[in-house]
Amino acid sequence: MTDSSRVVMRKLTYGDIPSAIQLSAEAGWNQTVEDWCTLIELTPEGCLAIEFDGDLAATTTLLCYDGAWHGSAWC
Repeated sequence: MTDSSRVVMRKLTYGDIPSAIQLSAEAGWNQTVEDWCTLIELTPEGCLAIEFDGDLAATTTLLCYDGAWHGSAWC
């Protein structure tokens, strides 16, 4: 069981990009530094990070465009 005090959810920042790139590479994804910068610039409130013991452990992004969420939800 994980001690929840060691887990923090917060907004993703430009300073997180190197760790986000590392997580992407480990997952086999192809995001670039430019991709992360664009997402944070377009929707800073929709870019979230989860830290565990101070290290970036997960990210998620939501981007609304043309009246639709990228994914299954609608704006």
